[in-house]
Amino acid sequence: MSDQPAVAPAAKKNRWLGPVLKYGLAVGLLTLMISLNFSKLKELFSQTPQAVPFAIAAGVYLVILGMQYVRWWVLVRALGLPFRLRDAIRLGLVVVPVSEVTEGIAAFPVVARSPLPSPRRRPILDGTVKPTATSL
Repeated sequence: MSDQPAVAPAAKKNRWLGPVLKYGLAVGLLTLMISLNFSKLKELFSQTPQAVPFAIAAGVYLVILGMQYVRWWVLVRALGLPFRLRDAIRLGLVVVPVSEVTEGIAAFPVVARSPLPSPRRRPILDGTVKPTATSL
């Protein structure tokens, strides 16, 4: 006889059921909203867009985005890690579009690793910190 108690086999879980229900609900609600407001949407898309307000908004967005890249660069440099402004811009050009389309916080750890050099190619600063994207 063994000292360990008998372990019941784990119940098989449907891991795909939750996400399918969530996305199904989201698509269903989006379809409902479009069908209820179709005439208003048709009227909205028949209007001629105004270029000047759009250009002003795009310019403000690009200035703020540039400030965000500089902010990332300053924050990483404050940690003492070797990080160029070019690396901050590369990181931003990958992370910002992903976070605009997906849930940014969930996607950041996966995407943030790609534009930065591998930790093996970087020197270890003081033996305690390895500069990787996950330490940002």
